[in-house]
Amino acid sequence: MIGDEGRMAEREASRPLVRVPRALPVDPGADAPVVDRAKYFVRTHKLQCAFGFWAVCVGGALAVSWSRPGSKQLKIIHARVYAQGATLFALGLGAAVTAMDEEA
Repeated sequence: MIGDEGRMAEREASRPLVRVPRALPVDPGADAPVVDRAKYFVRTHKLQCAFGFWAVCVGGALAVSWSRPGSKQLKIIHARVYAQGATLFALGLGAAVTAMDEEA
């Protein structure tokens, strides 16, 4: 398979050696609308926003489940499951928004 080796070497030569990082979002400034500043914050602090959303969901789910009868362990487990589902939905939504931004 001598021809395959040549094609592999050709493919490797065309691949860039250094991965170029994507540009950071541009800071909209203090006089920009709140929506633009919020978008900038979320784009620059993705993991912190995901964790904050998860924590808020856990707190909300615990507050709702604590008003119902049942064991404490079951309430905590259900709150984590509901928060995890909401966080996965939010991450999927964020991935869709990122993909749409890259297309534009």
